[in-house]
Amino acid sequence: MDQSPEDGASWWQLMWASSPVALAILGPDRRYQAANPAFCRLLGADQATLSRLPYERIGHPLDLDAELDAFVRLSEGALSTSYQRRYRTLAGLDVPAEVQCIARADGGLLQIVLPRAPAPSSAAADERAWRSLAELGAALSHDAVEPIRSASMHLSLVAEDALSPRAAAHLGTATAALAKARGQIRGLVAFARLAHPVLAMAPVPLAELVEQAEARRDDDAPLAITIGDGALRCDPHQVALALSHLLSNAAAFTRSGVPAQARIALSDRDGLVVLSVEDAGCGIPPADQTRLFRLFATGGSAAPHGTGIGLALCRAVAEGHGGRAWLTSQPDAGTGVFLGFPSGGSGPGAAAPALG
Repeated sequence: MDQSPEDGASWWQLMWASSPVALAILGPDRRYQAANPAFCRLLGADQATLSRLPYERIGHPLDLDAELDAFVRLSEGALSTSYQRRYRTLAGLDVPAEVQCIARADGGLLQIVLPRAPAPSSAAADERAWRSLAELGAALSHDAVEPIRSASMHLSLVAEDALSPRAAAHLGTATAALAKARGQIRGLVAFARLAHPVLAMAPVPLAELVEQAEARRDDDAPLAITIGDGALRCDPHQVALALSHLLSNAAAFTRSGVPAQARIALSDRDGLVVLSVEDAGCGIPPADQTRLFRLFATGGSAAPHGTGIGLALCRAVAEGHGGRAWLTSQPDAGTGVFLGFPSGGSGPGAAAPALG
């Protein structure tokens, strides 16, 4: 990251070194490959530090969905896009900015960042947003679920009658739609409660986290689970919640003739303790992989469909701990979802102290 990214272009080298405009190059893996001096000053970090940081570390969590939308537009063929976001400096300050993002031939992105004066009510506005999400969760947990429960009950009574094949098919579609809506609302409640996380951190054995996750699963689909060694320092309630969604996905998105299975392990990577959940299922089409951590995003056109909540919730849990989430997948070969947590005495083979 010591040189400008356009070799042989003297005008670019001059602008890169002396421009007051913050410029940065993101690689296809969403890691910083280069940053000019203005960008380094903006974030209060040198280039070597920036190259090691996960991209989500310097973004405000409330802005990440808007930014993911921009990245999806670029991955779908747009040459450039612009959006507003807040950068989070290494000192913990939020800097609002206008970002022009330009796609590069190598799959990376050029970002042109124009800082704006922060709004004086930013902190108060964020606090109102947290409260609104909490109120939404409380309302959804009962008021929105109750009519769905009532409709499902009446449909089950209708199903006891003799129906024509066409009517029975429509009834099945309506029942499945209500079940999905109920799952989405329950997921939204959980997601809303993560908006302003209060973490009860403790070192928890991996096997114990999986046991809690299994108890939380909404389905009873068979799933063979292999569990690695070690302990993770985390909020066990939140991580078990995230794990329960990943286990349900592994049980649901299977391949014909291949039993549902999940391999769960801890490893160290890039200064993070990584909790991985890998399955042998149907996989995710490459075009869908960049957007599946957004709310209500589901993959492909083929059944089965999830609620579109689970991966967004996993991302929120990882980011609430100061980490990040990502996935790898190959169609007909399985999917791996990875939740990275800041190192702090956790990791593979780490002995967990007795929990009081």
